[in-house]
Amino acid sequence: MLFTGTTAKPKRDEKKEKKSDRDEKYDIQESVFVRWGNSLLANEPLKDFRDLSDLKYINSIANIATGINSNLTGNRYEDCCTLLNNVNDMKTSPQELAESQQKAVLAMWWDLVQTFWKRFGPDPIREEKLSEAIKQWCLEVTKDYEAVSVCDFTSSWRDGYALNCLLHSFDSKLVDLSVIAESTATDRIEYAFATAEKRFKVARLLNVKGTCACFVDVDVPWM
Repeated sequence: MLFTGTTAKPKRDEKKEKKSDRDEKYDIQESVFVRWGNSLLANEPLKDFRDLSDLKYINSIANIATGINSNLTGNRYEDCCTLLNNVNDMKTSPQELAESQQKAVLAMWWDLVQTFWKRFGPDPIREEKLSEAIKQWCLEVTKDYEAVSVCDFTSSWRDGYALNCLLHSFDSKLVDLSVIAESTATDRIEYAFATAEKRFKVARLLNVKGTCACFVDVDVPWM
């Protein structure tokens, strides 16, 4: 520090920054789960974290993801134990889920995503880890695009170029890569999301801001 000309930040400020980063990360993840849940439920009932914590909605998604029609007993702790057992989660505390602790609720919803994948994902890759299956698919689809290097689920996607290359690989008429190359990251991402939604009926689970952020990762950092 003596030779850099910079001043170390007080630990109090560092803690504030870490808390702010964590809050933004959780906000993005909550938004994704709300959108995903609404894509499966009628009338889009999920609005915020309170709804994500509601066992009624968790159970509805669990019934779809597992094929097991569980009826809630009304005892929140016992119901949490049942739901966690149905998705084979032995790590998350049922007590913390019953108390609607943020980490436990988000872990439960990630369990639901993975369970849904194992039931409805394409054969034979549904038995693979979800993040690895997606990564390998992206690598295969974009291997002929020199400007694209998919190595993770964060930095590889922030500029929006890889997203548009995915669309281009399906139908070159959907994306003019020369135009995309001159566009801003936000415009690229918005175009990719809008095109995927219109052409392939892909639900928008992320918004542009969330995709540009550094906290989007399929490997679930809270676990």
